Formats: sequence, C-alpha cells, structure tokens
Amino acid sequence: MEIDKFIHSHSSANQFMANKSAWLYKYAFKGKFPTWGAMARGLTSEIGAYYILDRSTKFKERDSEKFMRRYFKRKSFVPNQTEEDNSIKIAENFVKALEERQLTKVKSYQDKFIVQPEEAKKKYGLKYGILGYTDFTFDNVIVDTKAKARLDPIRAGEIRQQALYSKMMGKKCSILTATPKKYRFDDIHPVDVEQGFEESIMLFKTIEKFMELIDTKENAVKITPLNTDDWYFDDVSRKVAKEIWLKNQ
Repeated sequence: MEIDKFIHSHSSANQFMANKSAWLYKYAFKGKFPTWGAMARGLTSEIGAYYILDRSTKFKERDSEKFMRRYFKRKSFVPNQTEEDNSIKIAENFVKALEERQLTKVKSYQDKFIVQPEEAKKKYGLKYGILGYTDFTFDNVIVDTKAKARLDPIRAGEIRQQALYSKMMGKKCSILTATPKKYRFDDIHPVDVEQGFEESIMLFKTIEKFMELIDTKENAVKITPLNTDDWYFDDVSRKVAKEIWLKNQ
C-alpha cells in the first residue's frame, strides 16, 4: 500500500497504536478531524507563552490576552469559554516555569526537522522519512509544553516523543506540564531517550510492514475494524469514515 507524500511522525505512530482505523482515515484516505477545545487549549497556551516571552514585531496584537482569545476562537472547532480561559492561565504558568529555570531567550519556536528517506534508510532501515516539530528550543535544551486539565504523571508516549526529538536535534529535552493552577518540569534522562527512540523506530518499522503486507488502502479497510468511539471523530468525520468502510467491505 502506497500513501502519497507519507512521512513518519510521532503523532502518526501514536495514532497507529491507538486506533488503526483513525490512522487509515487520516493518512490513507486524507480524512479530516476536528480541533476540539482541549486541543485548542494546548495550541493557544503554547503560542501564548511564546508571545509573552518574545513580544516582537511578528505579532500585530499588543495585548497578550486579546491575542490568545482571538487565536483560540480561530482554532477551536466549537466555542468553549472554559477552555479559552484555561488556555490563558496555562500560558502564564508556562512562562512562570520557564522564568524559574532562567529560560527566557527562545532560540527558535516550532522548529521543524526532516530526515529524508535516503538518510532514514541508511541510518534506521526505514523506507520513509521522519518529520517533527519542537515547541521551544533554547541554547542547551528543547522544552515541550503540555497543557493539561490535571497535573498527571507524564505518559510513556510523551517521553517517546521527546526521545525522538532529542536524538533528531542533538539536544537534551524536558517536558513542561501545566494546568490553570500548577506546573511541573520533567527532564528526560539519557536512558529514557535511548529506550524511547528505539521504540519510535520500531513503531515506524511496524507501520511500514503493515503498508507492505497490504496492497491497497481499500483492502486495509477490509481487515481493520472501524472504531469511531474515541475523541478523534466528530459526527461529520464519523459519517464519512462509515461510508468509506461500507463501500469497501
């Protein structure tokens, strides 16, 4: 099975693990998913923190709260006043936490890295390349922000994501988690980087083997149960996905 312009990423691998039918819908059939309030919260608090740290000419709006509220409304699939308010408080907590570590001079924001297919094949035995975006890059560390409703322990997938970025960018990584009231830093240790990176490459190879063993996306549908019960789908994408699965049974 060939997928046009396919490239590996942490989000793709994570979705493949969580829900193969959602992965097929998005990557093989180019389906679209909505941006829910929690997702808009994460996007808004992240760029809001960057706005506060780096008030430069790249931002036309001079008021940080107005900027974040406008950004949230543009990103959110449906209005959500609670999440809009939370995103502003979380952005402020991101900034407090970064200032406590004296991380105020952002070297780059949303840095993009690409491992081309030729290099990915030579180094890791992969057919496809690898793509990623880091949140905040400072001189000696990459900081990935997580906007949460609760200050839960970091998840294995979050560690795996930063392990991939650490190896690709050649820098130490930390995860900064914040809620509207609290925040916490988690540094990713070298042993976790090595293990998480190994798991990422293994996942990428599993995806490629899945694509190799199934000749077409239509046949992939035949052996993959459709699961629209989780948060990926809304009514529109659920309807479109069901039509695809019914058509190819």
